[in-house]
Amino acid sequence: MTTMQRLGSLSLLVIVGSALGQETGRPAGDALVATPDPGKEQHPAGFFFSRSELEDLLVGGGTKDDFERYSIADGNSQGMRVFDLSDTTIVNGQGPGLVNDGAIYFSAGELFWLGNGAGGVPTKTIVAVRFSMAVAYDIPAQVMGFDLHALAGSPSTTKVEAFSPNGQSLGSTTVTVPDDGTPVFVGFRHDAGIGVIEFSNLNRNHSPIINDHQYGSICSSDGCNGAELLTAKVREKTCGCQVQAILKRGTPGSFYGFKMPNGECVSAEANRRGKAKVKQCPSRGGKVFVTSCSLEARVRCP
Repeated sequence: MTTMQRLGSLSLLVIVGSALGQETGRPAGDALVATPDPGKEQHPAGFFFSRSELEDLLVGGGTKDDFERYSIADGNSQGMRVFDLSDTTIVNGQGPGLVNDGAIYFSAGELFWLGNGAGGVPTKTIVAVRFSMAVAYDIPAQVMGFDLHALAGSPSTTKVEAFSPNGQSLGSTTVTVPDDGTPVFVGFRHDAGIGVIEFSNLNRNHSPIINDHQYGSICSSDGCNGAELLTAKVREKTCGCQVQAILKRGTPGSFYGFKMPNGECVSAEANRRGKAKVKQCPSRGGKVFVTSCSLEARVRCP
């Protein structure tokens, strides 16, 4: 029986003891993440709990780490021998490119990769042997989300806290993660930018198990007033299908971000009459979004 197969009934302290002689890089005593205060007031502002909402905000774009690129047998776990994981990290001879460029996963404890079915979790995931793990973004994300899992027999109470690029807390929330393999989704949005997301187990000695981390830009606007109208139309040009989007009744002088059907964000300033207009060619059929203002318009290319 592997170490991870025993984790359904044992604490991850078993792994900590076996991994002490294997850790490399920064010593485990170096504090990379803050100690959570269970008595601290919880602030749910900015949090949401639906992956479909995240996908709507990203409009099919963004970056996603599903942790499937590492080769590991089903039911097994392997210490990474590192305390942080990025696109350049080599893990047990595998890599680089195990995760995408754009984020780094780190903890004060060694990181572990879990294979399919390890600890009762059906998919490949990562975990740390300290109660807390965090993600830092190379470029501040405006929206992010991930799935949380718990080990079989060990339901967890997990605190998730978001920080700005300068380290200021943006708020936190606490969720209960069941031990039957069912994921709990947590997302966070902050148009001014997210620098770090920290997730901490309040009742376990290991970090939350994470999967399917997705993040990116929502193509934000700075002047939504609730009265805007969005229309879009197409023309066949020598460059291909041209999509033109027009926003009316906007806030004069404010910038509006248009997420075009091909996923690109195009920004335009509203004129004195509150009108903002963008064009894109070549483009494709689909939807144009002004996400911050909850507007969308569908177009069909010839």
